[in-house]
Amino acid sequence: MRRFAHLAYLEAGEGEPLFLLHGGTMTAEWNWGEALPVFAERFRAIAPDSPGHGESANPRAQLRYEDMLDDVLALAAHLGIERAGCYGFSDGAQVALELALRRPDFATRLVLSGVLHRFGPGYLDALRGFLGAESFVDPAWAEARPDWAADCRARHRDWEALAPQVWELWTRPLGYTEEQLGRVAAPTLLLTGDRDPFISVEQTVELFRLIPGAELAVIPGAGHDYGEPFTRAALDFLSRPGT
Repeated sequence: MRRFAHLAYLEAGEGEPLFLLHGGTMTAEWNWGEALPVFAERFRAIAPDSPGHGESANPRAQLRYEDMLDDVLALAAHLGIERAGCYGFSDGAQVALELALRRPDFATRLVLSGVLHRFGPGYLDALRGFLGAESFVDPAWAEARPDWAADCRARHRDWEALAPQVWELWTRPLGYTEEQLGRVAAPTLLLTGDRDPFISVEQTVELFRLIPGAELAVIPGAGHDYGEPFTRAALDFLSRPGT
């Protein structure tokens, strides 16, 4: 694990730069441990721990996707990277979407897996159902999901501080407009599982129709996931000539 400012990150491989951005409550190693060597065969793969996650500190009082993007761009500048591809899962995909909107000059290709552009009608209920509780600070969460709770406490430097920040991030409404999404310029692949409990296929199709030239891949039988079929689809898209 390497360090820059308050961020910890993994790096492997040579070639065109590719940022791998992990999901909320996860870490770079947790999310990308199996996929990183695969991407490193083709890319210079960089996988940071998001602020407050894993070995990274969070110098801010809250988590915001805009700030997470600022950290990724600061890390890129530190590494001498002026343009890069980006594959984000869940919260990482939200950060990658911010990248597409704010820094179209930086993004070469984007893979957005498990991404939201708006909350669906059952989103918050699905979150609470997944936790088995009203939030991460609800003691029922650790009782309902003991393995997840143990992982979070073991993998993050200060889970007690991070937990309410993640929940507030996940429940803060998104404000993307059709006009904004219509300005996404980078070639973009939307990835989703057809059993994702938080984001319906129909909702991802809606986003697919709003982003010019986007591609869509639906992984059969998969939920809100990042396993081998997602890696294979992302690698195929990112490795095409012209990236």
